[in-house]
Amino acid sequence: MSRPFDEKSHASVDGKVLDPSLVDVTEVASANREMVFKEVLFNGKQREDLPLTPLHVTKGEREVASQLKNMKKADLVKRIENLVSKFSDESAIRFYTEQLGNIQKKLASTKKEIIIALCEEIEQQEELLNMQNQENTKQMNDI
Repeated sequence: MSRPFDEKSHASVDGKVLDPSLVDVTEVASANREMVFKEVLFNGKQREDLPLTPLHVTKGEREVASQLKNMKKADLVKRIENLVSKFSDESAIRFYTEQLGNIQKKLASTKKEIIIALCEEIEQQEELLNMQNQENTKQMNDI
């Protein structure tokens, strides 16, 4: 009884492995519909700028969608916000928050490539900081 519900993957008729989040289709669709209704009708936002929760049918679709070039601008901005929130260096947080703020002001007219470049830069910065932290931890353990 340690695992009453074994994780088993479900497959489509043609044998492709289905994405586990597909079971939440009703909840995801309802939440997206409610967000669109509120933001577009009441707040006047453009539908393209909303960070809707995607629903992927297969694991392959999820992998393709997670590539930066296939993400919507709003999703890229959300990803950048999450990455910046992990930083501990106040000057880096301030710098990237300012750049992100400039992008958000003109999100509709900002080229997607600019947002992707910022996202990649932040991801590289995070990797570098993680490597430095690992080296520092290793040095502390060697002492």
